[in-house]
Amino acid sequence: MCNSCLNVFTQKHVLDDHIPQCLAHHPQQVRYPDPAKPDECKLTFKDHHKEHPQKFYVVCDFECFLTPPPTPEQEPDLNAKSHVVDEHLVSGFCCYRVTSLPQYQTPPAVYSGPELMTRFYEHVMTESKIINEIMSAQVPLSPMTDDDRTRHRAAKTCVNCGCYLTRQNYKLYHHDHVTGEYLFPACNNCNSQLRPKKCPKNTYYLPIVMHNFKKKTMTVILLSNILRKNTLKSNRKKNSKAQFR
Repeated sequence: MCNSCLNVFTQKHVLDDHIPQCLAHHPQQVRYPDPAKPDECKLTFKDHHKEHPQKFYVVCDFECFLTPPPTPEQEPDLNAKSHVVDEHLVSGFCCYRVTSLPQYQTPPAVYSGPELMTRFYEHVMTESKIINEIMSAQVPLSPMTDDDRTRHRAAKTCVNCGCYLTRQNYKLYHHDHVTGEYLFPACNNCNSQLRPKKCPKNTYYLPIVMHNFKKKTMTVILLSNILRKNTLKSNRKKNSKAQFR
């Protein structure tokens, strides 16, 4: 057993190979909740910002058909434990932007033809750019109705997390940054969490939901992405050589 990560090994040489790599990291240990802090001793749901629907997301689906593999140049290995029976070839895709705002709803994008995966990446990146521009508008709060003002003034707790509003965690007007519509009174902590999430490149996060992603779709996208990156790298190398020439 490794005394650093507490993993068990059945062979000594595997443990000997593992220990130098494991010691490069901090030892593993079990940390129990502090009895002096009752809130830490209870498992509670805290990600209240995930209870609200996404303003935009994209639904995608690929269609494939099975084809026999190409005839190998050499005789197949009869002792092999597995062999190729058929291949999945992508024949088309459909992408649909889902939003509750009628002015931003678009018809589904359907394509079947050459350079299919390239067209798919181009469409997804175009959708991401358009939605990022919509989200970046940051529409201010629209004029509130009398009912909204009364509801906001009477609120003593945050509608999102249920905590009491205090001077430290004060009450704010939480509104939709796309339409400007007032939503509900929220505490300062929740108002910060409920803002649309951004990616490291300072663009807004766009969820993409794919049908049958674990099996067929993930393989198609990962393989095409690897080939795409390798092609870009080779093109960059060719261009760099041409410039030096």
